[in-house]
Amino acid sequence: GLDFPNVRDHALRDIWEGSEAFARFRGTAWMPAPCRGCAHAEADWGGCRCQAFALTGDAAATDPACALSPAHHLLD
Repeated sequence: GLDFPNVRDHALRDIWEGSEAFARFRGTAWMPAPCRGCAHAEADWGGCRCQAFALTGDAAATDPACALSPAHHLLD
């Protein structure tokens, strides 16, 4: 469900700053529990979106590398 503009058609800066795909994960409002409200939320920003997607199929999932993640067992 993420649409990334092509760098051949758009400036990289415009993609980074203005595309919906990157804007979706800025800040903390998008974060599910346990990330939302976590003391580290604004330090690690919910972990790696690529890793979360690769391991859970959901880019918005809590990064399985976090011990608090419901999917942490996937790293075993």
